[in-house]
Amino acid sequence: NASFIQFDFVPLADSISFDFLMASEEYDMGSFECNYSDAFAFLLTDSAGNVTNLAVLPGTTTPILVTNIHPDNGADCGGINEQFFGAYTPNNGPPISFDGRTTVFTAQSAVIPGENYTIKLVIADDSRGFGDTVFDSGVFIKAGSFNLGGNLGDDITIVAGTAECDGTEIILDTSLELATHVWYKDNVEIPGEILSTLTVTEPGVYYCDFDFEGVCTGSAEPILIEFKDNPIANPAPNLIICSATGTEEFNLIENDDDILGTQDPTDFLVSYHLTEQDAIDNVGALTSPYSNISNPQIIWARLADITQTCVDIISFSLSAASEPLINPSPDLELCDDVSNDGFEAFDLSLQTAIILGSQPSADYTVSYHLSFDDADLGNNALPLIYTNTVNPQPIFVRVESSGDSNCYNASAMPVFNLVVNARAIANQPDNMVVCDDPSNDGFATFDLSSQEVDILGAQDSAIYMVSFHNTQDDADTNTNALATNYTNVIPNQETVYVRVEDALYPDCYSTTSFDLIINALPTIVAVTPLQVCDDDTDGFVGFPLNTKEAELLNGQTGIEVSFHDTLVGADTDTSEIFDGYINTTMTNQIIFVRLENTTTNCYNVNTLQLEVLVNPIANTTTPLEICDDNSDGLAEFDLSTKDAQVIGLQTGMTVSYYANLADAASGNNPLPTNYTNTIAGAQEIYARIENSATGCYDTTTLQLIVNPLPTIITVTPYELCDDNTPGDEQEQFNLSTKTVEILDAQVNVTVAYYENQADADTGTNAITGLYTNISNPQEIVVVLTNTITNCTSSVTFDLIVNPLPSLIVPTSLEVCDDGIPDGLTEIDLSIKNTEITGNNPSYSVSYYIDQANADSETNPLATLYTNISNPQVIFVRVEDIITSCYDTTSLELIVEQAPIANTPTPLRYCDPDNDGFGVFTLTDANNEITGGASGLTVSYHETETNANNGVDAIDTSVNYNNIVVNAQTLYVRVESATIATDCATIVVLELIVEPTPQLVDPTPLEACDDISVDGFSIFDLTTKAAEVLNGQDSLQYILSYYATQANAESAMNPITNPLAYTNTDDFNQIIWIRVEDNTTVAGCYKVTSLELIVNPLPVLLTPAPLELCDVTNPGDEQEAFTLEDANSAILNGQTGITLTYYETQADADNATNPIFSPYTNTSNAQTIFVRAENDITGCYNTVTVTLRVNPIPSPEESPDPIEVCDDDNDGFAEF
Repeated sequence: NASFIQFDFVPLADSISFDFLMASEEYDMGSFECNYSDAFAFLLTDSAGNVTNLAVLPGTTTPILVTNIHPDNGADCGGINEQFFGAYTPNNGPPISFDGRTTVFTAQSAVIPGENYTIKLVIADDSRGFGDTVFDSGVFIKAGSFNLGGNLGDDITIVAGTAECDGTEIILDTSLELATHVWYKDNVEIPGEILSTLTVTEPGVYYCDFDFEGVCTGSAEPILIEFKDNPIANPAPNLIICSATGTEEFNLIENDDDILGTQDPTDFLVSYHLTEQDAIDNVGALTSPYSNISNPQIIWARLADITQTCVDIISFSLSAASEPLINPSPDLELCDDVSNDGFEAFDLSLQTAIILGSQPSADYTVSYHLSFDDADLGNNALPLIYTNTVNPQPIFVRVESSGDSNCYNASAMPVFNLVVNARAIANQPDNMVVCDDPSNDGFATFDLSSQEVDILGAQDSAIYMVSFHNTQDDADTNTNALATNYTNVIPNQETVYVRVEDALYPDCYSTTSFDLIINALPTIVAVTPLQVCDDDTDGFVGFPLNTKEAELLNGQTGIEVSFHDTLVGADTDTSEIFDGYINTTMTNQIIFVRLENTTTNCYNVNTLQLEVLVNPIANTTTPLEICDDNSDGLAEFDLSTKDAQVIGLQTGMTVSYYANLADAASGNNPLPTNYTNTIAGAQEIYARIENSATGCYDTTTLQLIVNPLPTIITVTPYELCDDNTPGDEQEQFNLSTKTVEILDAQVNVTVAYYENQADADTGTNAITGLYTNISNPQEIVVVLTNTITNCTSSVTFDLIVNPLPSLIVPTSLEVCDDGIPDGLTEIDLSIKNTEITGNNPSYSVSYYIDQANADSETNPLATLYTNISNPQVIFVRVEDIITSCYDTTSLELIVEQAPIANTPTPLRYCDPDNDGFGVFTLTDANNEITGGASGLTVSYHETETNANNGVDAIDTSVNYNNIVVNAQTLYVRVESATIATDCATIVVLELIVEPTPQLVDPTPLEACDDISVDGFSIFDLTTKAAEVLNGQDSLQYILSYYATQANAESAMNPITNPLAYTNTDDFNQIIWIRVEDNTTVAGCYKVTSLELIVNPLPVLLTPAPLELCDVTNPGDEQEAFTLEDANSAILNGQTGITLTYYETQADADNATNPIFSPYTNTSNAQTIFVRAENDITGCYNTVTVTLRVNPIPSPEESPDPIEVCDDDNDGFAEF
């Protein structure tokens, strides 16, 4: 009563896992759990046939069974593996119908990506002799728990002690190199990260999704990453002490707070070192106070976290210095601001370097004071940015050691003064503006001195000097002063910079600026004459003067334009004339134009020529005719062919055409030269003649006429078969037979035939009489000509030479003889139709007794034809059903006999999971069945009927899985590959599935090492046989043992002494067990591995004696000892070892009669025996400890008094 699911898969990751639990009705809260258990397994088989059960207790190979997992419920067997028991289910209560269940387990295994695996999930009733078949069990697999791999490992946290220092790179790796990844930090996608690795430098929760080319997807469990804070060693001040000797004691820990800053001193430690490398290596820490060994001396401070893994280093100096010096310093002078109030903010720190001289600024503090007393006491130091209160103001100086405030020097007299000098003021004048001269070059000469009064204002010109400059830098540096009579060097507008200074205080100057502006005159351009056509030939007309404004302005804006009949009027802006002015001189006259800038009022004068022009004459035209191109009454006219008729003998004229008179008069919307009429048949348009030089014009009419073309129809192709010299695709055509079809009842129309369009267009080389085509198909051009209008139409049709059918000479038609072996049988001739025609659907096929009948298409043979001789030749006629062209060939008919086939020996398969189903390569039997004969086709069928009918053959390109448990009969069909009809022999093939041993991977075989500590021991390998067979009949199986897997698979070089085998690899070795079923013909077997482990003995140290003073009942030499006081010395740091104490070596070796603390010694001294046993392996070693009770010392009775003399008779003295 077994149920299973089995499937093959190819993993893309390096591991698989899923969660499951087992539930069973055998959990009865009583003794049933001790004796009965249904079985289940998750069997993973690799491509080498290695089988691993994934349904085992964690860390073991013990299968998960009710008898292996249940609580102590009072039954005789007690509890076992209770930590894996989930809960009982209340009667008819949730969550499942089974009576009890385990906790959730994880089935997992490492796999090799790309390798083929089979997994079988199977559960069955207990089938042993006393088994239970009434109560059921079930396995539940957690939805969504299937894990493809991609484990990122344990959280990396500060609490766990796995966190790295801030700034360290941590590499996360799913090891899924074939997958595409999407990485996340704190649930936010990390752009661009698609590989299996991720470099992490920031704390957070990281995980990833991965995709194996769309085949399957998964996610890695999130991992929390923390970083330990890196300490930051803040700058430490140099330590300075005034010293006459250069050597002093320095309190280094004074700098602890400076180095720590805001960092918690309980989290970080500060130490001091002589060298940077000592600080990095954390060696040679200095004690405080510390005496310097050089002056000055560099000290290196190390700031580290409690674990001493995250570190920062900084240095400072020790200086045992003499009293500081105050060097002389010049006055500090500033120029006043524009208020000239005598007060300014001085930067006193500018004097510090001068005052210190060569003394290091890091070792001394300089402060500034208003009196000696303040400087001497260090009181009321001025801020470094200080605004004077009197002008000038004396300053006193104090220089103090940075490390020792008592080491200082103060100036008895002022060291320097603060002086504020008055500033010259430069007022900003107006810009200087002029109009340009007629050159309009943007340059002019200016008297700059005229600006000085405005610039100086109320300042005395005898004290303050004014200079002019091209740049601000020149003004600031008082260089390259300009002459006061100055011509600008930058056209149109230039900035002049002004400097005002007092010669006594040249640094206290001011600057300002103004612009030199040269306004340009309006630009004069040459303009074309203003021409007007004469309307009455008298030489006088009205002129539209305003039409010239845009040309006169030439794009200028802000310019006012006026017209004048004299130059004086233009200069004085008088005698203005206006639009419509009539010339006063016949045919030609010059007038004057004034252009004035409306912003600057600058003006300029231009001239304008007025001219009166003569009109042309348009001649009368004849109609323009053309043949219709598409029978719509519309056609394209080349209007330019009428230009000469319109112009006549006139010269310098252009002609254009218009749809109406209004457009012709205005010259708007001219028609294109190649113009298509818009009124069918006939249309009147207008021609305009215009003088190209003057634009004067005249108009006339032009009649357009469209004549119709001869009517054309679609001409059918002219077709012939390629009977004359087949294959040359040439025949003789009588083209005149197509004329009646082409004319289609038209009159006054002639027809001509041409080989090509070029001949048709030129009317040359017309075809007459019989014509042989020169290509196939070939297009013939036909020209129809109207004998009245000479309008022509052309049409084409094809000459086609149809080929004879293209036949394939057929192979012989071979068939299998019927029940009467006379060589005569009914034959389906249509079998050859496709071969002969090449499967051309346009061909029809018929068969005949001789060539004459085939040619005349008489007396065709029936499709089902019985041959009259063997072999026999018949004749085939193939006709193109579209063109009716035909060709013939012959076909040989042959009647054959059925092939010979042998019954093969059975195919056998060793079943790795004993489910009765296996994998067979059926083609392995081919050669035995055919006897090596060629030209035969072998197919395999699951039923005899299918074999007889030749249908539903098994696909032998892949291995076959039997569908009948243990044994199955297949039917083999053998037939000739060349015979067209059924001609086959049927034989049977037996498939037999033989069982293989079902093994349990044995637990390791362990032994304890001896005192030699060499890692070798003697093992009885056969003790694992029952565990490997797991209840299977030992008489049915042969077990042998091997040093390598290869030897086990090939049954070569077995271990000859399995009852007393000494391992060959120290401490740990894998050996291989081959289990072979001696009842199977194929000798089916399986191989499993057994780990041999030689466990080391605990390593013990002999402890120092345990000693106590004889304080309890002094003299009895007995005391209560705490034996465990010797534990740490014995174990020397080892863990996982339990120590017990004994009075004899025998008790220690046998672990009998242990003694416990407090233990009272029975002799003095006494040897106690200590047994040390490994908690996991049970291996033990012994050592001794001595108990010793020491006597109490006896003081001397009535000792002599100690006497001294009292120096001051107060009764007190030092003893």
